[in-house]
Amino acid sequence: FNLSQRFDMLVLETLFSMLHKHPGQRFSVNLLPATLMQKNSAGQIIALFQRYSVSPELITIEVTEEQAFSNADTSRQNLEALRAFGCAIAIDDFGTGYANYERLKHLQADIIKIDGCFV
Repeated sequence: FNLSQRFDMLVLETLFSMLHKHPGQRFSVNLLPATLMQKNSAGQIIALFQRYSVSPELITIEVTEEQAFSNADTSRQNLEALRAFGCAIAIDDFGTGYANYERLKHLQADIIKIDGCFV
């Protein structure tokens, strides 16, 4: 049914509609893993940015460490496309098992959110 991606797109469309009416606000958005694993998710998200004239610099896309460092090429390609478009990428729950320094350098995340178990 592809409900995860449809849910994320509905959330993003609602957010972008609000930002279009109230420009300048910054937001972080967590995407579900299934959304990033769909081909052209980044293209659909970029189309929403363009439809609502929202600057990508205002949005941080948050993904869990597991999502960011899984071996799913499609997820990585979607994240790279969103970053190239101008969104910041944040790795959430960093330190829970998947990451190492080399993988972190390759992804080029803008923000690292350390998992609470380290605090």
